[in-house]
Amino acid sequence: MSDNSPAPERKSISPWTPVVIIALTILGSILLLIGAAVLNLDYGRVLGRMSEVGFARGLITYLFAVATIGTAVVLIVYALSPDRTDDAFQHGKDILSLLLGVFGTIVGFYFGREAVGVEDVLLVAPLKLSTMAVAPGETIHVTTVASGGKAPVRFGIVFGDQKPDLKDFPAAGGWIDKDVIVPADQKLGQVEVRVVVDDADQHEVQQRLTISVQDGHKK
Repeated sequence: MSDNSPAPERKSISPWTPVVIIALTILGSILLLIGAAVLNLDYGRVLGRMSEVGFARGLITYLFAVATIGTAVVLIVYALSPDRTDDAFQHGKDILSLLLGVFGTIVGFYFGREAVGVEDVLLVAPLKLSTMAVAPGETIHVTTVASGGKAPVRFGIVFGDQKPDLKDFPAAGGWIDKDVIVPADQKLGQVEVRVVVDDADQHEVQQRLTISVQDGHKK
């Protein structure tokens, strides 16, 4: 015996329901921001910077965050809507679960990479000098080690407030082991020996140690 009962009517979604309005607003905002960033030559430069790993990773994270949060907002509003259907709501939850999985992976990888990047911070060990008292024109031996930073790493050794000329390169392992001459016109008294180091990213660090410059000092 055939069932002649009429099939249940499918509820049509009005083009102006809150869910549709929110979804279109989020989508329109994203397209507007992307278009403004791409076309704005002063502030955008999105296409030109996509080759930068850090910028591209941040942009992808941002887009997935907006998409995931937007989908969650749409689902919340749809769940409270009187026109809600269980099938459509379940499909929405499946999509949100997929986005959450991908977004969680991206965020975990992003912050994991940031934690690894801490190891690349440019550092210089405390100085070790051959003597703590010299006379103008005499030689002093400076030893330290630089670690981290982006190659090439350069260094310079100066006295007092002199401007360093960063043209020397550390030896293997980052060792800085060099004889430097105290300037002949160096004033007597306490003066700082400074080892200034920078890397390819123009990060600059330094270590300093105070020595005594004495008249007529002999080793």
